Parts: sequence; C-alpha cells; structure tokens
Amino acid sequence: MVRRAVARTRNGHAIAAIGDAAVSFDPLGGQGAQNAVVQSVLLIRALKEYKDNVTYEWLQDQFKRHWDNRAEAATEVTRLLLGDPKYAAHAELLFPAAAVNAKIGSAFFDFLLGATAVARYPESGEDNRVNFGSRW
Repeated sequence: MVRRAVARTRNGHAIAAIGDAAVSFDPLGGQGAQNAVVQSVLLIRALKEYKDNVTYEWLQDQFKRHWDNRAEAATEVTRLLLGDPKYAAHAELLFPAAAVNAKIGSAFFDFLLGATAVARYPESGEDNRVNFGSRW
C-alpha cells in the first residue's frame, strides 16, 4: 500500500514519510525494513548534495525517484510472493523449479535477499549501491 509520502506540518514545514509510513509491505515478502534503509540512505545522500531549502516539491521528487527505481519493484516482488493473479504463470514455473533445482533456487534467493540493494539513478553518475554487508 502506498501512502502519502510527503506532508506538511501545521507550521507549513515539509516532512517525508520513510519506510512503512510511505509504502507498507506484507511481512511475507521481507521488503519493508530493506526498503526503509535504502530510502533513508538515498535521501541522506541527496540531502548532502542539495544546497537549497528542503521543499515539499523536492521531497516529492525524491520519493518519486525512490518509487520509480526501487519501491515499485519491491511491491511487485511482494505481490508475486503473495500469489497475485498477475504473476500466477510466473509463480507456477518459478517456485517448483526453485524447489528441485539448486541453481534456480539460489538465483531466486540471491535476487530477493542479496547483500547489495541497488537504486538506479543514472543521471547522478554516482554508484548508488547500498551495501548491507555479508548475507550470513
């Protein structure tokens, strides 16, 4: 569920929602905490580069970038894991294959729980990988 990602305080200050306050995931997919960490790191990086006052519009733009480059894909993975009919044909092939073929299972597991989450912001020219260290 996507919530309102940016709001204003009573005094008019722009504030950003982070993690489940912005995008709520079913816990089954394991996407919530990782999404919050990636969103926070990328927002902090953007704030370091931004020299003007933080505005509602700037925060909206940052959330849109996060949604387009990470959060939307995470919601789709969660939908796959929850059995969404949109992905029924994929799930019918992937899950049984992963159960009997270690290479397919490992590739799927690595895709979901990889040690490095990547947000693609090509215009920045910056490596936007967020390293979470060892998987184990």
